[in-house]
Amino acid sequence: MFEASRLFMNSDIDEIREFKERYVEKEFSQSCSSKHSCSQVISNVEEQFLNAGDFVYNAFISSIEVEKKVVIVGTVIAISNNKPWYYLACNHCKKQIEERSQLVEKEDGSFDVLDQNIIECTNGDCEAVDITPIHRYKIPLRVQDSTGTVSCTLFDYEAIKLFKKTAKQLLDVYTKVDSSTEGGFQTLPAEFDTLINRKFAFQIKVSSYNIANQSENYGISMLSSDDDILSALEKNGKLMR
Repeated sequence: MFEASRLFMNSDIDEIREFKERYVEKEFSQSCSSKHSCSQVISNVEEQFLNAGDFVYNAFISSIEVEKKVVIVGTVIAISNNKPWYYLACNHCKKQIEERSQLVEKEDGSFDVLDQNIIECTNGDCEAVDITPIHRYKIPLRVQDSTGTVSCTLFDYEAIKLFKKTAKQLLDVYTKVDSSTEGGFQTLPAEFDTLINRKFAFQIKVSSYNIANQSENYGISMLSSDDDILSALEKNGKLMR
């Protein structure tokens, strides 16, 4: 830093894109570089699924009356293409941002644009003033088990582990955007096809919003397709064969 003449942060240049790709690969593909670290990661994931949440069937999630995390096991049967698969987030708190223009009324009753692209965070507790929008995943999945189907949203951390790309990197590849809805391509990214007909264990959060509004769209905290985890759920009697 002391010898640098210029500093680039989050710029769209080859060196930074390559660094991000190496970082994602290091974090998620090479996290098991040793037997010890690999077994530790697997152990932590198993603990999260087997000990940290109740197992429920899809049909009974809506009957939960207290905020909690639960585990479901199901197959991804569809990805909604009429909803955005990413959102613009605040770089400080990761909540969604809004972009608007400030208008000023003229003497004749018409309006002029005083300031364009005013960026505001939707998080009322966020005090950031220098907001830089970042693209983050929110992929709308339909997950089915033997009792029914629910809507679940796959967010940034787990999505990056699956696709080895950030939402911005995918967005740069798929430039043909349907302008009628943010993030709604005429066709979804081909990478999403790898999720269809795959069986996962999902840890989802039943929030106070879900309960108060009877909303059956749940955020995914963790997911795994590990055979040992799925088998352990069955052996523990938490999943009907």
